[in-house]
Amino acid sequence: MGVADQMQFSHKKFASPSSSSSTSIPSHCRASAGRSKFIESTSFCTKMICCIMLRWRQHSGEGGDHVRIQALEEDVYGHVVVGDADIEIIEVIAEHPWGAKRCPPHVHAWYELNYVYEGTMKTGFGGDMLEVKAGEFFLIPPGVEHSHEYVPDAPHRGLCLRWSVERAAATAREEDEGTEDEAAGDGSVYRLLSELRRWPPGCYPDRYGLKERLEAIFAEADSLPLVVRLSVVQFLLRIAAIREPEGRSARPASLTDAALLRKVEIHLNDSGDERMDVRRLASSLHMSYHHLARKYKRLTGKTIVGRLTEIRLARAAELLLGTSGSISSIAEVAGFGTVYYFSRVFKKKYGCSPREYRNAHSGRHGAAGE
Repeated sequence: MGVADQMQFSHKKFASPSSSSSTSIPSHCRASAGRSKFIESTSFCTKMICCIMLRWRQHSGEGGDHVRIQALEEDVYGHVVVGDADIEIIEVIAEHPWGAKRCPPHVHAWYELNYVYEGTMKTGFGGDMLEVKAGEFFLIPPGVEHSHEYVPDAPHRGLCLRWSVERAAATAREEDEGTEDEAAGDGSVYRLLSELRRWPPGCYPDRYGLKERLEAIFAEADSLPLVVRLSVVQFLLRIAAIREPEGRSARPASLTDAALLRKVEIHLNDSGDERMDVRRLASSLHMSYHHLARKYKRLTGKTIVGRLTEIRLARAAELLLGTSGSISSIAEVAGFGTVYYFSRVFKKKYGCSPREYRNAHSGRHGAAGE
């Protein structure tokens, strides 16, 4: 069975920030619908602020490209099930960060591919910065720290694609029931795409026809959403088929104690989901979770979970004073699973309930409650 024959798709999309009226929390702090809650951590990635939505310029001229990028914004985001893989297409961003100088170190919970097709930029993975020229690309797996530098008055033009991959629900049930078939073996799409976690950090010249495939996706922007999403999935499978990319690898940074603490802090600040996988954090640092937990406790006197709670409480306190959102909405955005747990740990930290804290510090006694 061919790839196209295996494909199904779901119409689940991200909730538009402007479409939510349930709370007055700023749109960049709100989580999207469904499983897409990881997207709220975008608010902690300054690259998103630097990116300007522009049209993809093709050699044939600009013509209807503005319409194409708008069509992609509407149709490309969502889920596609291919074999045993549930692929979520998160974002497609055309980049031209005019006036921006740099994007500080940060991490993502998703995959990200950046393709430069005009000008230059620099990117780093915790070590030396690499110059990325026109016709080159780099891929960032989840949990990998990275940073960028730009030429403010002559910024590059490029494209950024973000996605995540999970095992399809039906396949997961088959595994639980002991009826897993050959789809989870050598023909596993999930396994193939998950291998991109091992992609070596670096900068790679496009010897694989990726630019033409990206242009083809934009050319299909006026097509049915299914056609556009399938084109993106085929593009991802093409990348996953590259076994030994040839390019300039990034020199790994030496993981001193200070560097380790910085990486953990970046990851915790970027995490906006109450189900943050601390073992995935440890894996991205190439150590076991137990080793990381012991070392972090020795260096800071705190637990990783305790530090994460501190960060989320500080975030919640800021939202209590800076917005009129309900207590329950703020608890969710800050990353707490329940309002009860949020209220309990907040009172332990600040000596009062979230509502009392808001009233005492903002003077807005009529602020929105539950």
